[in-house]
Amino acid sequence: MADKLRSVNTRFWEDTFIEELSISEKLLFLYLLTNSQTNILGIYEISIKRISYDTGLNKETVQKAFERFGKVQKAYFKDNFVILPNFLKNQRLNSNMKTGVANIFNELPNWLKESVLNDDSKGLGNDSKGFETILNGLVKYEIEIEIESKKEEIESNNDLKELVEIIYNSYPSKCPVGNRSTGKTSKNKDKINSMLKNMSKDDLISKIEWYISDCKKTNTYIKNFGSFLNNLPDTEGSKPEVKTIDKTLFVCMFKADTNKYVMSEEDIPAHEERNQTKCNQKIETKNQEYINLYLSGKKRI
Repeated sequence: MADKLRSVNTRFWEDTFIEELSISEKLLFLYLLTNSQTNILGIYEISIKRISYDTGLNKETVQKAFERFGKVQKAYFKDNFVILPNFLKNQRLNSNMKTGVANIFNELPNWLKESVLNDDSKGLGNDSKGFETILNGLVKYEIEIEIESKKEEIESNNDLKELVEIIYNSYPSKCPVGNRSTGKTSKNKDKINSMLKNMSKDDLISKIEWYISDCKKTNTYIKNFGSFLNNLPDTEGSKPEVKTIDKTLFVCMFKADTNKYVMSEEDIPAHEERNQTKCNQKIETKNQEYINLYLSGKKRI
């Protein structure tokens, strides 16, 4: 590790905070400012064992000193990290030093970076404003790399959630033909989230709208939403040749007593008139089957 130079202002010993400290506490605080693990940000990793070894102070003395430092918001020890909230704001930084601060900050553990960016000073106890002070120092020197990227990440995630919700809500929860559930779940949102990496919101919604419209036209049950997302309809390319047909050629009636299809309404027994609604439904279904077969070229007139 390269040697570091740390300057200590001669007024250090005149500070009222320092004047009120015991001999061991003065030694420890000076050590926190000048040991080999320090950096220009004022947040660095070190163990109580290492501090005790370097200073010759026992662990209990070190821990009690940190408690006192924390009460007056001068220094904190949390999860093997020393946090000096006032260190950064008292520095005079050139452009290279600002870059160094940003690099050091970016290498901190996520929990610590998020604590600073979100001003989560409650974790330091005693109504601390330690993280707020550090954040103010970053802002003071316009060290906004991680702050801006964090904001952009949050905004991007919020935008993506809105897009997912729009697409999710565009698919009906109930089948418009059979009024049955389409099985929409939160897993569908995860799938949509993944799909948006390769296709746009408009493309997805366009496919949904086309599919729902087609199912309504053909009186077909729509798929479970998960199945739809796994097998998107192909709505691109050239449109198939449209055949025209006189539907009267396929008037096919349902004969209730024999459970057969016939070509004339005359064969429906009068006593089955009460089942006329059911008959009409069967008729429409069979007509559509004949039409679909013809349009696909599988049946001739």
